[in-house]
Amino acid sequence: MSKGRNTHQSLIKGLRKARKQYDEGKFSAAGSALRRLLSDMPSDFDTDSREQALLLGLFSFARSGEYEKGWQLKESQPALRSESLEYNYVCCYLAYQQSDYSSTFTWGERYLSEHANATPENMQYDVYSKKHEILNTLGCASKDQAQDARALDYLDSAIAVSPDYPLPYLNAALVCKRKGDSQRAGRYVETGLKKCGPVDELLMFQKGMLADAKISLCMIVKDEEEMLPQALDSVKGLVDEIIIVDTGSTDRTVDIAKEHGAKVFFHPWEDDFSKSRNYSIGYATGDWVFILDADEELSKDSAALLRKVANTCTEEAVSFSVYNIDTDNDQVSFLPSVRLFRNGRGYTYRGIVHNQITLPKDCPVMRAPIRIDHYGYTPSLAEKRGKFERTTALLKKQILENPNDAFAHFNMAQIMRGGSQGVALSADILKHASRVTEILNPKDDDHIHILLMAHHQMACAHFNLEAYQDAASCCQKALAIKPDFIDALMTLGHSESQRKNYEGARESFLAFLRAQEAYEASEETRGFILLNLENEHQAYYGLGLIEEASGNAPVALEWYRKVLLNQDDYLETHRRIGQLCYAVGRWEEAEAAFRMDLEYRPHGFWAHYCQGDLAVRRESWTEAYDHYLEAHQSNPNHAALPFNLALTAFESGQSDKAHDHLNQMSSEIRNENTSIKLAAKIAYARKDYEVAQSNYEAYLKDSAGDAEGWCDFGNVYFRTEKYEPALECYARALDIAPDLMIARRNRAMVWIQQKQFEQAAPELEQYVADPNVESSSILLLADLWSGLQHTEKALPFYERYLSIVPDDLDALFRLSQCYHLQGRLESARQGYHYLLEKQPDYEPARTALSLLSPEANRQTAP
Repeated sequence: MSKGRNTHQSLIKGLRKARKQYDEGKFSAAGSALRRLLSDMPSDFDTDSREQALLLGLFSFARSGEYEKGWQLKESQPALRSESLEYNYVCCYLAYQQSDYSSTFTWGERYLSEHANATPENMQYDVYSKKHEILNTLGCASKDQAQDARALDYLDSAIAVSPDYPLPYLNAALVCKRKGDSQRAGRYVETGLKKCGPVDELLMFQKGMLADAKISLCMIVKDEEEMLPQALDSVKGLVDEIIIVDTGSTDRTVDIAKEHGAKVFFHPWEDDFSKSRNYSIGYATGDWVFILDADEELSKDSAALLRKVANTCTEEAVSFSVYNIDTDNDQVSFLPSVRLFRNGRGYTYRGIVHNQITLPKDCPVMRAPIRIDHYGYTPSLAEKRGKFERTTALLKKQILENPNDAFAHFNMAQIMRGGSQGVALSADILKHASRVTEILNPKDDDHIHILLMAHHQMACAHFNLEAYQDAASCCQKALAIKPDFIDALMTLGHSESQRKNYEGARESFLAFLRAQEAYEASEETRGFILLNLENEHQAYYGLGLIEEASGNAPVALEWYRKVLLNQDDYLETHRRIGQLCYAVGRWEEAEAAFRMDLEYRPHGFWAHYCQGDLAVRRESWTEAYDHYLEAHQSNPNHAALPFNLALTAFESGQSDKAHDHLNQMSSEIRNENTSIKLAAKIAYARKDYEVAQSNYEAYLKDSAGDAEGWCDFGNVYFRTEKYEPALECYARALDIAPDLMIARRNRAMVWIQQKQFEQAAPELEQYVADPNVESSSILLLADLWSGLQHTEKALPFYERYLSIVPDDLDALFRLSQCYHLQGRLESARQGYHYLLEKQPDYEPARTALSLLSPEANRQTAP
């Protein structure tokens, strides 16, 4: 009970802490804490507190912008008992952010239905006044599905509810613009500006999207039926024409392109990406050329900005932020890339692979915070599409034609390091990256980013070859040129950590975190491919390893917990937290960490092993056995597991399995005294008393001070009816531990067998002094005293027994008999009457009652 209360108090305290984080604006931290808290809540936890935690978690993730985490939390928990206005509101918002339009409408309509009968009182979050926001969200969901009439109905309703809320005006204008009704779109904007004032978004629309700048999307494709729809959907309504050059598709690529309104042109593949790219540009008729690949998509948040830039930019070209997303390994890298440039200026691409736009040396380029997500470097996708082989072949051709092309060598090293083949190709990566460092001059400012990335390529290759000193040296060369080069700082930290230079590693990781925090991707103008822009969790993990290796567990725990605030699961973070908490006796935290580890790695050896140890501490033997068995299946050669399995199988009543596990022990462990004692216990449970006796004899030679061992040894003699040796063993146990009451009980049982009741009764009386003793021993003592004619001693034990087992009629009869013999006739009479009420044919009670009073007998006769 105490542990349950402590757990409840701990969870309530965690809920209060999360609420404080939310109130302080630490929404991401609050959401992560609440997700862990909800996963730790037992099934019978207070429902009100659980629902309060769920609602707070959903709002935390919604406000932190971590919509996927919020939706996952919602899906993992039962809905509120009464789907409140607040719950409907946040579920609608999260569903829309997940592009789950069906759920968006479900929760949004529920909100609107509940709103009609709701009042603003007693709400944790101000959602009663947000009806216009829900209407706007439903309008956006309709707009995204090209349901224009429905969208305008919702958006007009939102405007009617809150005329000074600008977003419905903007979204309605977007719908009208897409329908080609620019006049109506303009009216929405003018009304919005009149009602809401000079709102930036409306002014941008008025000055930008209603302008005449025309954008031509230019793409080259081949067999892209899987990914092309995503790319084209991301620019729907944003570009004025779609130009696609197909280089030989055999799947539905061309049909999909035409379904999206593209103009498709056919050119055979000529082993030259730039040629195909230039063909596509040649067909463009717009003011601007926008470059997007089939395995990319324009970020939703960048849609409006793309149009604004096209209509207001005075430069010749615009550089976007391209994020390479590896969905296999949950990794993200970044580079700036020119993706929008003016048409008709003669700008073309060069390079048969990894082609680059050829802009004049002093051409003004605008840097815009427009994001493109690129998925093509995900290893499984690249392998499926043959990207590695195709790109490698083209680069080999390029290098053969120009062996001193530093960019080609860099690209060869870069393509080789991607995916699962990176480690195996480390030597080849070194060859090409080192050529880059030989060819490029560190004073060549135009190509300094290529040189820096080549040093990092070499560092990573050396690291993969376990040449950590060489890896560190390459990083230091790069950092001598650019001290805040975040990729080099990260790899230097890992390299120094492997060399056990923990102080140097700590400095590198901390420097990485400072540089990463200060870095503004939208301001990067050089073509850096940064692998670690979003990898602060790796630095946290590295710092945790350093502090753990240095024996500083509390600080290590702090770093590991920061890892989990950034990533739900990373390497062995949960397990390491569990082991550190276990080592310092923080059992509940350890168990929660191991449980999380097993969610991601259900067959993880250490998590199961440690969970088994924790279950043993709670004496949850079956649970412990199951965990140890899982650990054994993962690592059948672990020396300690057979003993753990035998112990927990025995304690959970599986003596045959315990015996089997004994036979799996190594001879070294089998001969340890603890194993011999366990073998004796198992043999006793299996009624193999001869084996049990020999094991206890062997065990007690070296452990003669074990009172419990002597008591158990006595039980073996008792079962084989060797009463004198049994009494000797119990006496040895009580000499060592006079308070070992079980030995007294067992000795009393021997004396009962020997009919030495006068000795047995006082011994058993000491045993039953424990208020939690089993009821059968209380009854046995009462019967002993009654049999010895000590009814005054028997009475309290009969009464105590019957308070526990009130329906034992035989015991009640014997209690009544004691009253009778002591002359307490009225108590005896009441007892006999009660017995006959319960069981009318209980003849001993009828007979006793007749002896007590013939008149009474006549009264109770049926």
